[in-house]
Amino acid sequence: MLHIGPHRRQYPRGQCSGGAARPYRHKKGAMEFVDDHEAATYTMLKQVLQNHCAMHRLSLQAALGGCALPLAAVCVRLCASGAQVQALLVSTMTGLKQHTRAREASPPLTLLADEDELDTFIQSVQAHTLGQALGRLLYDAAEAERVTWEAAWRILLALTADLLSMLTHQYENTREERDAAIEQIGEVLTKQITHYRTQQKRQ
Repeated sequence: MLHIGPHRRQYPRGQCSGGAARPYRHKKGAMEFVDDHEAATYTMLKQVLQNHCAMHRLSLQAALGGCALPLAAVCVRLCASGAQVQALLVSTMTGLKQHTRAREASPPLTLLADEDELDTFIQSVQAHTLGQALGRLLYDAAEAERVTWEAAWRILLALTADLLSMLTHQYENTREERDAAIEQIGEVLTKQITHYRTQQKRQ
C-alpha cells in the first residue's frame, strides 16, 4: 500500500468532524468544477469514499492507495487522448497541493481508522475494492456523458485532496510533510500509469 510519511498525534475520536458531503468549488484557476453534473458526481463519490472508510475501518494510507488506482487509470485515458504524461503528472501534483491547502481551515472528512490497529492484508484488499468502486462509478458517469474524463480527473484530485488534508487535521502533519506525501503519490501514479500502458500494449 501507499506509504504516506510520518504521522503525528491523532486527535481523540469525535473532536474532528467532516460533516455531510457537499460540492466543493475552488474559485480560482482551472481546478474549479465546471458544471453541476461534475460537482454532483464529486459529492456522490465523496459519500462513497466516506461510507467505505467507515464501514471497513479504512486507514488514511489505505484510502489514499484506493484513490490512486482510478486516478492513474484516468490519467492513462487522458494520455491516450493526447495529454503528455510528464505534463499531466506535474499538473496533478500542482492540483493536489492547491486543493489540499484550500482545505486547511476545516476537515472535509470524518476521522479515519488508526493504521496501527488494522490488519495490513485486509486494508490492502479494501483499498483495491475502494479503487474499483470509485473507478466504476466514474466510468459509468463518463459513459453516460454526465462528465468528461477531464472532469473525472478533477473529481479524483478533489477526493485525494480531501484525504491528504486529514494528514493535517487528524495527524498534525506540517505542510512540508503533506507535500512530501503528495510527491510519494506522484511516484505511485508514475508506476501505475506505466503498468496500465504496458498492459494496453499487450492487448
